[in-house]
Amino acid sequence: MISAVCAVPRGACAPQPRAAKGGAADSDAEDDAVRASDAVFLAGRTEDDFSCVEMYVYDDEQGSLYVHHDVRLEAFPLALAFLQHGSAGARVAVGTMEPRIDVWDLDVMEPAAPVASLGGDAPTAAGRKAPRPTPGAHGDAVLSVSWRRHSPTVLASGSADRTVKLWDLNARACAVTWTHHGDRVSSVAWHPAEPACLATG
Repeated sequence: MISAVCAVPRGACAPQPRAAKGGAADSDAEDDAVRASDAVFLAGRTEDDFSCVEMYVYDDEQGSLYVHHDVRLEAFPLALAFLQHGSAGARVAVGTMEPRIDVWDLDVMEPAAPVASLGGDAPTAAGRKAPRPTPGAHGDAVLSVSWRRHSPTVLASGSADRTVKLWDLNARACAVTWTHHGDRVSSVAWHPAEPACLATG
């Protein structure tokens, strides 16, 4: 079942994705190439107990649609937001049924871990019976995510816990929390031209 989708601008992904550290380059380089003319989109998918983000490529010349590669997730994906920023390359923020946001590098084939995790549970000390949330973390599923185009190190998120949060990717921490919603926040979106304007609902 596909539960979230996200468009990727043409030419935004690396023309030749690299293998994950320690991973083997087992496929033909030509098969891995993403041309600037290719249409790319992302889909969050779950089947049985397996969840992932699939990167689909539509080849205009061949008229074919295929899964280029996927990113395995630990939880059911609910929201995706794509960002391409300078030397950082192509990234996707993923909100799931867990109270955590994972940021993945799409220019890496089959990455083993996200480049950043925001929220979730803090590491447990020896002898602790239950994990405790990271300070500033959401308390429930992350239903929506949106990158701030004018400042790509800022990510907004909305949650089933009725909060909206702004995350600082440099600090990997929550910078601001708004608690004015009376119900879950299923959508957050930055205004494309006004950098200080964020719509939530």
